[in-house]
Amino acid sequence: MSEGLESEPLYMDGDYLNEYYDNDYPEPLWETVEDSDPTDDPAFSDHDQPWKMNHSLEEILEYCVQPTVRDAGLHIGKVVLWAGLFRLATQLSPSIRPWMRHTMAVITGLIAAAHFFYTNVAYLVCLACLSYLVLVVSHGIWGHWRGPLMTVTCLGFNLVAEFWLATPVDWHQIRGAQMILTMKMISLGFDFDRENQRLLKADREIDAAQAAVSATADSVAPGLRMRDRRAKRVPSPTNSTEASQNNSDQFQVDYRRRPTFFEHMGYAINPGTTVFGPWITYHDYMASFHRPKWNLTWLVKIVLCIVYGFMFLTISTCWNPWMIPDGVWRWWTAYRDAMSFRASHYFVSYISEATAVAAGFGLGEAGDWNLQVVHPHNIEVPRSLTEVVKSWNIPMHVWLKTYCFKVTRRFGTLVAVLTTYLASTMLHGLNFQLGAVLLSLGIYTFAEFKLRARLAEILQASVHASRVWGQKFKYPEGSMVSISINFIFGMLACFNLAYLGVMFNQDASMHLSSKDLFGFACHRFVIPQRHSNFGLHAALCAKINSNHRLCDPYNIFTTKPCKHLFLENKMVVGRRWVLKNHFDGVPKKEDFEIVSEELGDLEDGDIITETEFISVDPYQRPYSRTLTPPTTMMGSQVAKVIESKDPNFPVGSRVVSHTGWVERAKINPSKLAGARGLSGLTKAPEIGSLSPSLLLGACGMPGNTAYFGFLEICEPKKGENVFINGAAGAVGSLVGQIAKIKGCKVVGSAGTDEKVKWLTEECGFDYAFNYKKVSITEGLEKGFPSPAGIDCFFENVGGPDSSVVLSRMNTRGRVSVCGSISTYNDQEVTMAPSVQGSLVTKELKMEGFLVPRWKSRWNEGIIQMAQWIKEGQIKPKETILNGFEKTPEAFIGLFTGDNMGKMVVQVGKQ
Repeated sequence: MSEGLESEPLYMDGDYLNEYYDNDYPEPLWETVEDSDPTDDPAFSDHDQPWKMNHSLEEILEYCVQPTVRDAGLHIGKVVLWAGLFRLATQLSPSIRPWMRHTMAVITGLIAAAHFFYTNVAYLVCLACLSYLVLVVSHGIWGHWRGPLMTVTCLGFNLVAEFWLATPVDWHQIRGAQMILTMKMISLGFDFDRENQRLLKADREIDAAQAAVSATADSVAPGLRMRDRRAKRVPSPTNSTEASQNNSDQFQVDYRRRPTFFEHMGYAINPGTTVFGPWITYHDYMASFHRPKWNLTWLVKIVLCIVYGFMFLTISTCWNPWMIPDGVWRWWTAYRDAMSFRASHYFVSYISEATAVAAGFGLGEAGDWNLQVVHPHNIEVPRSLTEVVKSWNIPMHVWLKTYCFKVTRRFGTLVAVLTTYLASTMLHGLNFQLGAVLLSLGIYTFAEFKLRARLAEILQASVHASRVWGQKFKYPEGSMVSISINFIFGMLACFNLAYLGVMFNQDASMHLSSKDLFGFACHRFVIPQRHSNFGLHAALCAKINSNHRLCDPYNIFTTKPCKHLFLENKMVVGRRWVLKNHFDGVPKKEDFEIVSEELGDLEDGDIITETEFISVDPYQRPYSRTLTPPTTMMGSQVAKVIESKDPNFPVGSRVVSHTGWVERAKINPSKLAGARGLSGLTKAPEIGSLSPSLLLGACGMPGNTAYFGFLEICEPKKGENVFINGAAGAVGSLVGQIAKIKGCKVVGSAGTDEKVKWLTEECGFDYAFNYKKVSITEGLEKGFPSPAGIDCFFENVGGPDSSVVLSRMNTRGRVSVCGSISTYNDQEVTMAPSVQGSLVTKELKMEGFLVPRWKSRWNEGIIQMAQWIKEGQIKPKETILNGFEKTPEAFIGLFTGDNMGKMVVQVGKQ
């Protein structure tokens, strides 16, 4: 869809472009009122038509089912392979030393995780190491508080990582794996607490029994008695993985002994459960090394799980949208959308079963592999919502019941239910809508459970939320009364499933954060489309790598095809901020809308960029009047090339481009126009270790505006007096520091006391004043006491005050007119005192400029500014907001004084 981007007037002819960079001005800019009727965006015309069932079965098989299964197999196969290799390497030979087994678990687990998360696996490693540190410290000091301490540690780490350490994209990618790891660490702490309390209780009972034995027994040495009784009760305190030499088939973990670092890390990060889950206990992990069972059932279980998983993947991605197209009854499409989500969940659940079994987890006592993560039948044909919740993710249900519900049940059943759902919400991240949905599910499930129990008691009918076995009823399970009531509640559960799908379809921000609802996620495989829609099912069609993305042929909630339906799997999806209408007074967030789109195939000469930083500037407000909404909001950015068919811009190149407020963009560099002859896209100049964000400020257009506009026009000399209005803006603050480098005396005006303090204490201004508190005449007199005058005046503001400045100029003074921002939104011509008298009598030179005048020397200014910054002679100031979603907020902040220096939005993690 980049055609729409390239055809829009993203940048005009460049008039006044540099005038708007200085955002410290005396009057608000809310005067202009623009009337414009929004028009349809042609870039989305192909997506706005309902997709009907007009593709043949052969097309579905060839262009959807086959590529989906093929691409899925390439990635899922790697995880299953590493899990199988881990089992082959550690469970074939009993002679392998225990620490080597656990080390192999960590190595293979990290390799599998790195395939999906790349460097974000560091968050997993950090949490695992921090948890072990807590376990070590608390083992001997707070032996009964390891569970609560582990809970606080894991949740605290996740909150810090989510809000301060990781970018939203990175955290969404790793959140599911962090959730599984958090569940492991919390259960580990509580298991050690519980088992130690049980053993201590057993010790007290044995001590009481020993006190009542005969005198003969009392004559036995106390130390020997203690060793004997403990030997009967617990395994040897040697490494528990050596229990394979025991004659007994029953394996027990020695909970009196603290796990070694290798045991702990192997449990935390192993290939069977790290990427997709499921949660397993520490006992399950350790037991996998005890007399491992090798049989054909193991291989059959893996194959069947993969087959079931891929079946549900194709149902969600291909068959479901094909069978139920748009345009039918809205509740039917809502249920279809929810069904697609559920099918994607079944896919991930069965894949998690396959990887866990491949690693050797889930062996039953009878030698069968009975690990189950999900019961699709209980969800698709529900008896109750209670059964849906229990069957949705069986391991997580067990975890919540064991470590949340049972622990808090002594405070009441309702409190236990609410606590359980609160824990589920915390595990999935702090998202209000997700929390509200989970809470509503908890309340409804509890109410349904109580109501049906009461109905069963009154009617003597088998209508409990879960079927009760072995109890006789007046109206048994097959009676018409029981069938009718169970059917009604089952239909209500189906309605809730459709409602769940609609809820998650309404908030795109929620989809990413909750894509792993109730426990599992295909974190690396999320469709970066307009609605992420729990893109678990698209795992294998949308691997999120900046250099390689696949497009899901269908969005599971909108069921609309990609632009090039079935013709090309490889597709990059980007987001952009659209200006919906012209501003009416203060810019508002409602004036913007974020949209997603596929960028289409690359043609010769095209590149795709991924934005790192976006520049927001005051000039964008008045300049937006030349745009025709709805259209991409103008702006420049620093970006990385992630795909390229232009040899001049290879993948990995950093560029400065003028493509507007976009997260990713498809560009033809030779066709993208800039301002006043400047190229619309250039390779980023080399500025060494400095932040790339400076390429939008001190080492970019604002920097060159200050550098050339001041030095070339004002031609300052050592000892001269320089005055700058709007001195705390992106340009004015740099002009003042350049003037100090040239040995001038510098005075400036700004709009707040904080900015005045910054100018004098950090930027080196000799004097600055707040024009809102001090008149221009008084401020100039204090800065340049009579008879001193002004040699150089860098003009940013305009208006009547500028005439006062001209009257204080020295003979043959120079005035560089960068802008007149105080008058830009005046609807009537502003009347100001005549300046001709000062110009003539003082022989002043007054010259306006546009910075593209010096395009042939562009890099000269950037290199010099970067050098001054590295030497500490210039101290650029930036106000940086994190996240592409914050772009309108940053822009609006320019007009409410939220920034100091250059305002920048950081999109990518640096």
